[in-house]
Amino acid sequence: MTATGGADETGHQSLTWFVAVTEPSSKVGCNPRCKSGCDATGILSIVPVDELEATGTTERRTKDGAAVMRAVAELRYRIVTGELGGGEQLRQERMAELLNMSRVPIREALRVLTDQGLLEHRIHTGYFVRKRPADELRQIYIMLAFLEGQVLADIAAADPATIERMRAINAEMATYVESSDWGPMVDLNRRFHFEIFRLTSQKVMLAELERLWTIAAPYIAQKYAIVEMREQAIVEHEQMIEALAAGDRVELGRQFDAHRTQRPVH
Repeated sequence: MTATGGADETGHQSLTWFVAVTEPSSKVGCNPRCKSGCDATGILSIVPVDELEATGTTERRTKDGAAVMRAVAELRYRIVTGELGGGEQLRQERMAELLNMSRVPIREALRVLTDQGLLEHRIHTGYFVRKRPADELRQIYIMLAFLEGQVLADIAAADPATIERMRAINAEMATYVESSDWGPMVDLNRRFHFEIFRLTSQKVMLAELERLWTIAAPYIAQKYAIVEMREQAIVEHEQMIEALAAGDRVELGRQFDAHRTQRPVH
């Protein structure tokens, strides 16, 4: 599914779907290297406008929604995998040439990524990949650990469909373990975890968790650069699935704690 549009009561055209930081519950959106065969054009995930407003997500409307989605997805992929490193300046002309598109969707994508906390805008200078000091990362990880703990304590029992989706996601992740192009594992990993987190009724905490995961994505992704860590993630995910399927919250929490210690802090 790509961006769709329609006229409101005033006759003005408005897009119904926008790039978002939340994860898809199906093949609505994916990363640019997706192998799942979905029909999205390189988007990460999309949600209805009313959901964006409900969660406070600051996305921007545009007439060229599909191109902006693609630009956001491609640039985010390069940031998360380290191809565009912390502190690097993203010049519109260079990014447009890199992605083979005009500067208009690039400009809009840079604003979206700034809203999501992955870039910073310096007046009269331009956009730069956000580089967070170790103290900020520690604070982010403390908040992640707290919120994840609160959400896990509240989750409902997982139905068979959820367990099946998690197994499918982890199986797809496993296909990248030996690959030099491991980047898709990052978004698959996020989808895996939010299959669990979305079982909670604590929607405010869930929205904040999604925001923090987006901010921390480039740092969480660092562990996937190492083959052994990719292998370990697959095994740990299988253990989480078994604990969730058995309804064992204590074991699930223990598995999450062990899994969380693999997050790097520099």
